[in-house]
Amino acid sequence: MTHKGIFSAPGLVLIGLVAGIVIGRQARDRKPAPTALPQTRTSGSNAAQNLKPVTNRPVANPREPARANRTVDAPKTLTIEEAAAAILVALGEKDQAKRYEALQKIANAVPIADVQKALALADSIPNRDLRANFVSILMSRWAESDPVAAMTHAQGMANVSQRNQAVLNVLGVWARHDAAAATAWFQQLAPGPLRTQATWSIVSALAQDSPQAALDLVQSLPGGMNKQNLYDTVFNQWANLDPAAAAAKALELKPASRRDNFFGNIANQWAAKDPDAALAWVKSLPDGNGKRTAMQSLVYGLANSDPRRAADFAASLPAGQSRGDGLFRLDTDYLINSCRKGKRNKRP
Repeated sequence: MTHKGIFSAPGLVLIGLVAGIVIGRQARDRKPAPTALPQTRTSGSNAAQNLKPVTNRPVANPREPARANRTVDAPKTLTIEEAAAAILVALGEKDQAKRYEALQKIANAVPIADVQKALALADSIPNRDLRANFVSILMSRWAESDPVAAMTHAQGMANVSQRNQAVLNVLGVWARHDAAAATAWFQQLAPGPLRTQATWSIVSALAQDSPQAALDLVQSLPGGMNKQNLYDTVFNQWANLDPAAAAAKALELKPASRRDNFFGNIANQWAAKDPDAALAWVKSLPDGNGKRTAMQSLVYGLANSDPRRAADFAASLPAGQSRGDGLFRLDTDYLINSCRKGKRNKRP
């Protein structure tokens, strides 16, 4: 008679999760996922605050345009006249993807000194999405070179929707190059929908390079607003950059119910980078919802790269309730054996 292991309900949930991931990997290998097409973000409709920039400090170490397609060959420099003619040629393309690519090249080919003139050419692009992308690339390049001038221009745009989108675009680029100046400018915004959108923009931008600065900003915001999603954004980026630092900072947060939500994401990303360190951290967590969430996410993360280890971890969980009380009522011996082999076996 085959011995049947006795596991706790949380353990059975984790085991079921491992099995689903392992089985799904075979189907995924046979059929690759479709490639997502680029999407254009639509902003709110209220106007930007007409505020004076807080600094004239130039941005150091300019980068490549934030929204440029890096697979497109670097175009030659175009004069404004050449850019206008090139736009007409691009709009004559029957293929939408080719029009999109051609307009990207044009936006990247205009010298920084002529960006403001090039923005006026956007009115000749009838398609809203193509026009928005063209303007976005130009504004991103300008913000990398001179964020104060770019923001001043963005605030002066006549179209409200385009103005708000340009403000958010410039703010996001600015924050990644000069966090202090961008944050100071953001703090001047009056309460309202634009400030709400700008909050997401600057927190997301800061979290990519300076998660501590992003966290400081979130913690400084008024207590009346819902910050949970902002915290999620910060710790998601932080776990990707430095899971150990993210884990240490999450443990400092109070109340515990807030920090528990971040443990799962940290455990999942850490398992992909350093499984040994992730396992040690999860085991060291105090018992409670946070630890259970971290365990589930750890198994998920391990199952994608090391199904055997994920099964071993699930099998090592403390014994508790019977298998019949588990959520999925699984044959645990069969499941663990399948996971350790990295594939689903046929039942004997």
